[in-house]
Amino acid sequence: MKLFPFYYDITDTRFLVVGGGEVAAGKISRLTSFTDKITVVAPEASVYISDLCHQGRLNYVRRAFQNSDLENADCVISATGDRELNRHISTLCRQRKIPVNAVDDPENCTFIFPAMIRKGPLTVSISTNGSSPSYAAMLKREIAGILPENIDQVLEIMHEVRSAFPEDHPDFDQKERAAVYKRLLAELLASDVLPGQKEQKSLVEEICREVSQSDGKADMKMNHMIIASRGSRLSLRQDEIVSEELKKIGVSTEIRVVRTRGDLDTKHALKDIGGSGLFIREVEEVLHKHEADIAVHSAKDLPYDLKDGMMIACVMPAAAAADLLVMRTEHPHLIGTGSARREAEIRRIFPHADIRGLRGNIETRVRKLSEGDYDAIVIAEAGIDRLQVDLSAFQVRKLTPEEMVPACGQGIIAIECRADDKETIDRLSAINDEETMKRFLPERYLFGLLRADCSMPVGAHAVIRAGQKGDEEITLYALYLDKKDQISGNYRDYKELCRKLADRVM
Repeated sequence: MKLFPFYYDITDTRFLVVGGGEVAAGKISRLTSFTDKITVVAPEASVYISDLCHQGRLNYVRRAFQNSDLENADCVISATGDRELNRHISTLCRQRKIPVNAVDDPENCTFIFPAMIRKGPLTVSISTNGSSPSYAAMLKREIAGILPENIDQVLEIMHEVRSAFPEDHPDFDQKERAAVYKRLLAELLASDVLPGQKEQKSLVEEICREVSQSDGKADMKMNHMIIASRGSRLSLRQDEIVSEELKKIGVSTEIRVVRTRGDLDTKHALKDIGGSGLFIREVEEVLHKHEADIAVHSAKDLPYDLKDGMMIACVMPAAAAADLLVMRTEHPHLIGTGSARREAEIRRIFPHADIRGLRGNIETRVRKLSEGDYDAIVIAEAGIDRLQVDLSAFQVRKLTPEEMVPACGQGIIAIECRADDKETIDRLSAINDEETMKRFLPERYLFGLLRADCSMPVGAHAVIRAGQKGDEEITLYALYLDKKDQISGNYRDYKELCRKLADRVM
């Protein structure tokens, strides 16, 4: 099949559904949010179909299909459960040039039902050409998870504004109107409470004044940034944290979701996928192409070498750096992790444990633990805190740096941008957390000396404290393959200390 994803006006389209079982009901449930011009022909009908008939939302004919039923149909769904009957109906429809969907029989379909998300004016459809409906369903769940809960209300406001704008502001050309719409959408998506009609008008007028006063793209960019993001719940939460800080200095934001190699391969352990930058290279490419202004990363995902021309311009206040051992039982035997670093450290703590691969987002990993797939899992405390995941049903042990050296930058949100984008760098300097940067710099320096990737057990962590003479002291922890060590000294000497520590463990 060669399927083109039309979005077609079905206002006057008459649908015929042949079959009254659960499969037919599933197709009907999608149609009823778009139309009530539906006729169902079947000897028996499910309770759901009968209820819709009583509500006047479809017409039900209680009998077997007859060829003449096609005379009043513009589009047909054959869901009888009888493969031969479905094929017969498909043949008749093709002869009459009536679009037909023979359920679970792609070769006898001229159209298919995609996996679909509907929220107000927003419709998202996903198709794999019938090759893997389960994968389409999985993508649907992921996309639904990253959509703002109030996206339907936001789009309704955007529709109202776009309808009235040309008449209210006839002097704005196409480029200026596009700038206003883009800024308004970013403001609405960033708002905790959507504005009422009066506030909407004021907001639009304020944006119009800014656009009118702007003398070009650079000025607009100063007040608006596009964030490249992986799109997971944790990534989006971190984007929110950065957006809130930028909003304080008058910068609005919008999110561009980018799927990385590490996100696309959720089957294999990170150590088996191998390579560096599994969760950032595709994001960096978007930055490189000027399709986004900044990228928000979990610093622990950063490879030791960024893409040429990129830099980390600022960091947010750090969350906890530690890993947590989350257990269903006090003496776990089967422990789950997809990290080579965590596996190496867990083998020291529980030398007789069976350690098995575990991938997925935080909620998925906790769910697998609760369902008994594992006795314990290892997870970053920062992610649990930022997503406010409830671990009260489990025993939780916070692992010290001596027990498990954290990943470089664990708990830190790092913001990457192009090194030649001076305006963005200046803006980001206003939200940089200096205390966190003090920890970030030595950890990154040590990690750069170790030059390891996701396939290798490697950790780098710094603890900074006030010294007795007013100077700051630093303790550095390193893990490299089967060796781990630590070193302490004056913070101002951190580069020398990092070099000494790297020499010890490599």
